[in-house]
Amino acid sequence: MDITDLEPWPLEQLDYPLKRGYRYTVRDNREISSMYSGPGISRLISRFTITDYQASLLFSKGEELYFRWWISNKLNHGNDYFAMPLLTGAGMNTVAAIFSKNGIGASVLDGNRYRINIKLTSFALPAESMTEAEALAALETDPVLIALVESKNKLYNIVHGDW
Repeated sequence: MDITDLEPWPLEQLDYPLKRGYRYTVRDNREISSMYSGPGISRLISRFTITDYQASLLFSKGEELYFRWWISNKLNHGNDYFAMPLLTGAGMNTVAAIFSKNGIGASVLDGNRYRINIKLTSFALPAESMTEAEALAALETDPVLIALVESKNKLYNIVHGDW
């Protein structure tokens, strides 16, 4: 699915959506027949990798209001796909995602923040589009660790740099 025409996640208003963490499960896209004796026969149903994501969003009151407005007005009440940024083992990637059925939970006020549980479905995993060389390089250089080191260096330069 081409993500260039999809509504992007509103980074300026809501920041990175799943930065507190998320869970994902890849659906098994094989059909295995039952045999009277011996192993079953496996058949591939689809070449798409269907992935289900679950996460909790934590918003201020204004962000929660904007999130609900965005779903209603930009995503046709959650019926349209959108471009979702995800931090993966391959770094920051954008996938085409859609809210699953009953995938937008209740807004639960917890102190001064709203917590909303969400469920998303995507038809691709960022790792699948990598070459073998890129996958091997990702083993050697963890993008999260690199980002932390870069952030530490920036903070050091801000604190100890020329004023």
